[in-house]
Amino acid sequence: MDATVWTELARTHELSARFTQVQHRAILKNPLTSTGTVHFTRPQTLDWLVETPTRSSFTLKNSIATMSYPELGMTDTIDLASVPDASRLATSLLVWMQADGAAVERDFRVTYGDGSAHLAPRDPQLQKLLSGIDIRVAANPYRVTGVTLLEPAGDSVNITFSDVVLK
Repeated sequence: MDATVWTELARTHELSARFTQVQHRAILKNPLTSTGTVHFTRPQTLDWLVETPTRSSFTLKNSIATMSYPELGMTDTIDLASVPDASRLATSLLVWMQADGAAVERDFRVTYGDGSAHLAPRDPQLQKLLSGIDIRVAANPYRVTGVTLLEPAGDSVNITFSDVVLK
């Protein structure tokens, strides 16, 4: 795999999938597993719906982020444009969905492997929150099959996708 993967991934205008997310945290005795669905529409609309263990959602439409926890009766909306650090983090975490090769090369040092890419943040501020992103990609058609977010203290979040529908 090489940098052309971003051009191939960018051919998809819409993606829907099921996900399984496993969080490995030093403060947790056992990993925390959640499942749900994700829907992404280019350029920047994301619906991340967690079904288990507790229902929640994260929606991003342009710079407006909405987090909802139905069982708690809580919903919070924020304009990320008014919080530059949060905007930068959200943009960096979603760079693999947006498949913007120029932004990837600008913001990350990229190492390509067989069906994978490792992204290491260039920005020292971002390095305090994220030490890397490992992306696993399948071809024909090109699609992300998994992502691992690596944090500086050793914590990680591993996300795998199934039942992927591309448009």
